[in-house]
Amino acid sequence: MLEPPFTGSHIDILKTGYSTNQNWTSFYGFGPAINVVSATLDHINVTVHNGAARIYVYNTTTTTTTTTTITITNSWLYSGPVSNGPYASGNGTIIAHNVAHNSGSERSSSFLGNFLKDDIYSYDSVAHSVGIGSATYYALETIEEDNALRDWEYGPVVFSAGALV
Repeated sequence: MLEPPFTGSHIDILKTGYSTNQNWTSFYGFGPAINVVSATLDHINVTVHNGAARIYVYNTTTTTTTTTTITITNSWLYSGPVSNGPYASGNGTIIAHNVAHNSGSERSSSFLGNFLKDDIYSYDSVAHSVGIGSATYYALETIEEDNALRDWEYGPVVFSAGALV
């Protein structure tokens, strides 16, 4: 895991995971292309396949009042079989500005936050999901978007147990 805060710009990453079986794919941050506690990323191109999470942010504290944040701007992201887009867990927050994400397979959500208080903020961005069970946004807390284009084929547009803003 990269030590916080990590700042990266003009980076191209290709990452292949180890399985197309959802039960064996990246979870709790195993095998992502980028695994951070907090980061600012600008002009990045990340492509992942076979269970590798693209960008994974996880809060290492045990409180629900502390969050960690990853900010992604001016970037292009693609995920193949069973590989999610930016993934927040354990009180993590994703902030995306001018990000284009394309999800090309089953159970590969574009923006994902699924444990404790995970928030997704998407501005001037595009989220495209193709596969069954692939949501453009999946979060248990806040999903906020402005000037965002969502396109989906077989999954839900939004899956949320929290606030939609």
